[in-house]
Amino acid sequence: GASVLTVAPGAFVDGKSLIESRLRKDHGLTVVAVQRGEKTHINPDPAWVFEPGDRAHVFGEQDVISDKAWLFIGDADDAGFAA
Repeated sequence: GASVLTVAPGAFVDGKSLIESRLRKDHGLTVVAVQRGEKTHINPDPAWVFEPGDRAHVFGEQDVISDKAWLFIGDADDAGFAA
């Protein structure tokens, strides 16, 4: 499946590069594009660093995406996450 997840301030991926976040290796998620502002970055470089508000286009098993959404949105109880 595919989903678009918005990076929240303080989320696991905030301030980490794709390689540092180990999304594919440890979490089974593949980021195929990231929207930042008006620009879409297709197949971002492993050195890409996530910032709050980035919209990550993620592929993976749908149940895995659901289970791992916290990596992008942070704690569900955190009122500061981006919608």
